Amino acid sequence: KRFFGDSAPEKILFHHYEQQRAKWATHISRGKSMVEKATRLTELREKAGVFCQCHYSRSGGFRIEEYHHPMQQIFESYPSAIMQEVRMMEQLLGTRVERVVEPLEKGGELVIYRIGVLG
Repeated sequence: KRFFGDSAPEKILFHHYEQQRAKWATHISRGKSMVEKATRLTELREKAGVFCQCHYSRSGGFRIEEYHHPMQQIFESYPSAIMQEVRMMEQLLGTRVERVVEPLEKGGELVIYRIGVLG
């Protein structure tokens, strides 16, 4: 902020997610179904340091459950980065993604990305 202005952090984060989307798009687009695309996205996120997994339940539908994200402290300082990440996921999957945060019994939070449509 001091060198490039108040909007610099958001611009840097936007650029980060654009680069990540471009880098991952080819791999994810090879998936033939939404489940396969989301599984590929989860694998890429795991390699980037996010502890997450795909999960399906009758009541909750298909979703990605996230237990740890290395950018959590950045999200706390720049909440707009959360929406940038969600938009990136929507673009990669080609469907709506809803982010929901649930508290865990032993402390911490579980972040759930609900995948809008199975294709």
